[in-house]
Amino acid sequence: MLSCRRPSGRPFAARFFPLLPVLLLLLLLLLATAAGSVSGGSGVLYTPVDGVTPLDFRQLRAAVYDPGRQRHWLLQVYHASCGHCIAYSGAFKKLASELWPWRYTLRIGVIDVAKQRNARAMRHFGLSGVPSLLYVAPNCSWASGFSAALPRDTSELPERLLDLMEPFVPQLRPLQPGETADCDFILEEPRPGVLSRGLILEALHVRSLRWRASVDSAPAVRLSRVAADGSSAPAGSASDAASLRRLIGLKQPTRPTPTGDTAPSSPKAPRPPTRADLKSALIRALVSDVALAGPGRPRVWRAARDVARLAAPLLPAAGRLAAAMPESLPAALAGE
Repeated sequence: MLSCRRPSGRPFAARFFPLLPVLLLLLLLLLATAAGSVSGGSGVLYTPVDGVTPLDFRQLRAAVYDPGRQRHWLLQVYHASCGHCIAYSGAFKKLASELWPWRYTLRIGVIDVAKQRNARAMRHFGLSGVPSLLYVAPNCSWASGFSAALPRDTSELPERLLDLMEPFVPQLRPLQPGETADCDFILEEPRPGVLSRGLILEALHVRSLRWRASVDSAPAVRLSRVAADGSSAPAGSASDAASLRRLIGLKQPTRPTPTGDTAPSSPKAPRPPTRADLKSALIRALVSDVALAGPGRPRVWRAARDVARLAAPLLPAAGRLAAAMPESLPAALAGE
């Protein structure tokens, strides 16, 4: 029979009460943030209208790691008040719209770690910064977290995702010279065949398509119709997805209309930071970002104490926080 035992070592009270001033001061900072005493609060960067699935950490295991799933996932972990994340959101929404035709195979999820209930995502995935893009294959387990970390350059992502999905989707593998296939159409395109492979993913549920790497460098994709006896005949060529869909007989996809501006913003001279901006950044750093690092990283803890000391003239609570913080958080939480 299982039994409950008290942890060995110092009594709980002896370990807890030295940290009580720190916890109280952090609570005051949290309350100040929640009350809107500082500017620059987090907003909503993504909604389902953008072609993405907003996820909470508590939903993540059931939604993404269901053992019987066949879908692949592209996840973005972001912070709604992070300047880099806000600047990146337009490009990511445009990417989500471009990849919308792949939705029967690939889902796109977003996790906002500005929400306290999602902060554990940073530790679960072992991340140290945002925005972070992660690919989760169908055979990836909850314990493993993700199959690959991806670059933020949205121009590279479609090809990278196709390469990662190819072992799980046999139709994405190129036909070898002379190899035949039981399919409706064969597309010929120079490597890496992004256009051909993207159409194969899009048509998986309605058409059987395969592709072959052509030896020339012509930009157009050549299309061949495959007869019942295995012979093939030219069926046209095109250099864009819309024209190829018409030749194959696919419907043009109705893409989601992203919210906000997806165009790259023109460079603007940054305005000087205000006192409210500095307060907001300090509170976020001391309350949110340090907590994401966890107690197992003493260098982060020491850096937080130094920042709190430097912030004391601007934010009196930070000075009181620095004075109350022990030299070593892991030592103060020995055994926890």
